[in-house]
Amino acid sequence: MALKGITIDSSETRDIDDGIWIEKTETGWLLSVVIADVSAHLRIGGGIDEEAFAKVASRYFANGNRPMLPRGLSENRMSLLPERKRRVLAARISISESFETKLESLTTENFQSLGRVDYPTIPEIMSAIGNHEIKMLAVVAMGLMDKRRNQGALVVYDLMQGWVTTEEGFLKQMKDTRETIGYIIIQEAMILTNALIAEWCVREDIPVLYRNHTSRAAAPPMTEISQQIRSAINGPWQDMDLVRKRVHMLLDRADYGSTLKGHYGLSLPAYLHFTSPIRRYADLVNHRQIRAKLKGKPFPYSQENLETIATHINTVEQAERERTKEQFKAKAEGKAEKALERGRLTRLNDKEFERVLKVGIRAEGDAPESLVEEFIHRLSENQLQPIHMTVVCFFEPESRPEYPREGWKAIRDAVLGLLQEKPELAVTLWTMATQLGVECGEVEYTEQRSGPPHAPVFAAQARSGLFFTGWVGGSTVKQARQRAAVALLFQYHSLPSPSFLVPSEPEPEAKTTYLADLAQGRDPIVALGEYAQKNRLTPPTYSFTMAGPSHTPTITGTCSFNRRTGVGVASSKQEAKRLAAKNLVEEFVK
Repeated sequence: MALKGITIDSSETRDIDDGIWIEKTETGWLLSVVIADVSAHLRIGGGIDEEAFAKVASRYFANGNRPMLPRGLSENRMSLLPERKRRVLAARISISESFETKLESLTTENFQSLGRVDYPTIPEIMSAIGNHEIKMLAVVAMGLMDKRRNQGALVVYDLMQGWVTTEEGFLKQMKDTRETIGYIIIQEAMILTNALIAEWCVREDIPVLYRNHTSRAAAPPMTEISQQIRSAINGPWQDMDLVRKRVHMLLDRADYGSTLKGHYGLSLPAYLHFTSPIRRYADLVNHRQIRAKLKGKPFPYSQENLETIATHINTVEQAERERTKEQFKAKAEGKAEKALERGRLTRLNDKEFERVLKVGIRAEGDAPESLVEEFIHRLSENQLQPIHMTVVCFFEPESRPEYPREGWKAIRDAVLGLLQEKPELAVTLWTMATQLGVECGEVEYTEQRSGPPHAPVFAAQARSGLFFTGWVGGSTVKQARQRAAVALLFQYHSLPSPSFLVPSEPEPEAKTTYLADLAQGRDPIVALGEYAQKNRLTPPTYSFTMAGPSHTPTITGTCSFNRRTGVGVASSKQEAKRLAAKNLVEEFVK
């Protein structure tokens, strides 16, 4: 007798490799997850197998897909279509009411799907009166998800906006919010199955391909990352954009290996891919190893074979990610270039307008009149986001000596004018510039308070790299700090500081800049290098030109550091280098 169950997928899915069923028990639930037994049909080393190995996985596009296996197999003979009997590997998992789980059995059996459920139909099923397996699956899935989060996994979801996290912890937004709960049901069932089978393989000493995931040294606790994501979901779009970029920076990509390293994003000691053998070659390899164990036969792959396969899959996946990234980037920039060329900017959303600004800045020539008008209009209507202001303030084409031209100057000056009215924005722009990788160094603030207790006077200084302000006053410490951030931005653009209130009694004693401390009585080349190292700035670079006869040359050295240059002329290269560094230092500490 065939096992019963249903399949839950996107409405476009044709290659259905997993089915699911749930039953209530006295102590909780019994979850059955069945996976198409692809390994029973494909001979290792055959033509179809070699092609699948070369492709590594099925690829999905906006207007179709490129299946790993021939469509006759992936979408027909092996797919778990309704009312069709199929061979499967079946995992039965007991789940207690406190969501403790146990793999009860793993067997090869026949399966016949009772029907197919598409993601968008699930909210309607759940709102209907009466009991339904989908409702039970949703309850169990949410319980499993909460348990994973409590155990430290990076789990975030938002049913209203369609935000979910992938198994690696990366954010994904569903195109149709109705699909969110269905995605969660299947994701939780498959993560649980993959994790329990990975642990079983370890206990049974079965060599398999593990799915390993690590973090980088700079990664904060998982709870902190989760909180940042949850806060960003309900905030402006640029908050989410920055959080997504930060998560990608902090988390490595998961990869395959023949040895176990654990899974950071899922907070699991062991994990593998088992549930998609139609779509992923790694799952097919693991099926072959596990099926051999169940049948009492020798393993088809040795440890060395598995490591070779893992290296191949990882290499192909990385190349595919890079190709996809470049394609998306080229498509987005092409759209931005056309919008800028045609002057059709009014209907662009925030992200599209940001791309237009970046494309315009990188292009030769001045900002077009249409861009200047649209930017200033959005600014006056409070329709600009901080990222737009950061782009025009920090991502200037400074390599062009004629910058800023009139159009870009008008845009920049409009932002600087707004910052004088709303200095609190300046702190945000400096922070955002640092997060986006602008090499200006993090801003450091120094505050002082003076005057009698009943009438205190507050002042602040701001410093970033070679840029620093004098003391800037305010009615509170916070306001003084904000105004100092504005003054620092004017300094960054080599403009006179705005006339903010400077405290008059008693005026705090200004501190010598850090670079001045280093430069006193020391070789300026060494001083600059040490300053760059201590402040995590790009080290200074030197270039030279030579004129005159070879026996009495005149050498001109140029020192470039943090958007400034110093020039020195001497008869030797070393002396020209020293003078160039000395002149650059004196420019900032005099």
